[in-house]
Amino acid sequence: MKLYHCLVLFFITLSVAEPGRLGGIARIHRDRLQLPEVKEIIKIALEKIDPCAELSDVLCGTMQVVNGIKYRFRIRTTQKPNCDGGFQGPKISVIRIHLPADRTSEPSFKME
Repeated sequence: MKLYHCLVLFFITLSVAEPGRLGGIARIHRDRLQLPEVKEIIKIALEKIDPCAELSDVLCGTMQVVNGIKYRFRIRTTQKPNCDGGFQGPKISVIRIHLPADRTSEPSFKME
């Protein structure tokens, strides 16, 4: 639960720093995409979605304030060295992270 509170605080700070209307989608500036905190939440999401995927780069991202905060990141991943599989080089994916306004709910992570 502590992790969730830290993530919510960080992303609220990030969302306040980015102009945009309530409910509208706002782009996240490239400099902010490279922050260690952003990469850390993406790594946490990847671990839950695909334990063999390793974050290589954050290409772009958006945020939207709707019943919490929704993030959409376009990322490049590679396969972790200790995983076997048919990985064919760097893969570009979209990962969605939802931090619900209800503090009793857990964040949700999806990959496209």
